Amino acid sequence: IDEIYSLYNPDAHQDDSFSREVIDTLVRCLTAEEYQSTVVIVAGYKDRVDKFMEANPGLASRIPDEIEFTNYSASDCFEIFEAVAKKEQYELQKECRQKLEAYFEVETQKKNFGNARDVKGLFGLVENRMITRLSTNGSISGLSREQFTIIKPEDIPEPALVFENEGER
Repeated sequence: IDEIYSLYNPDAHQDDSFSREVIDTLVRCLTAEEYQSTVVIVAGYKDRVDKFMEANPGLASRIPDEIEFTNYSASDCFEIFEAVAKKEQYELQKECRQKLEAYFEVETQKKNFGNARDVKGLFGLVENRMITRLSTNGSISGLSREQFTIIKPEDIPEPALVFENEGER
């Protein structure tokens, strides 16, 4: 169950009886004899899953095992980006590696970094920026196929910096 924590919001000002019923049903199923051979995997950001486990006193004992996956490194993210680019038949100028790794150095430190999902999101943004760059000179009809397949450093955005105090943006 991905993003299991969406069922439980301890800060809500009103009782969500539907979510409570789902959680109570999950606890009953985890205990029932007929489901003993069923594996239930709850997934999501660790701090939020930990908070969800507080929703019912029986959850933690019924889901006792935890596997925590660490985020990809900046280098890993670059390799994913490069693989996506290659699959989509794009070529990265060699100067892109340093800029992408610098981008991912910042992004991987963010609390809600989405790993490969965020890498693929960046790829879509880079494609859009590349199209914008190519079309700023007017007509794109006279451009060669090669011009449409080369990603340049200027197509890569600067990372959004993370600040300790929210008001410092």
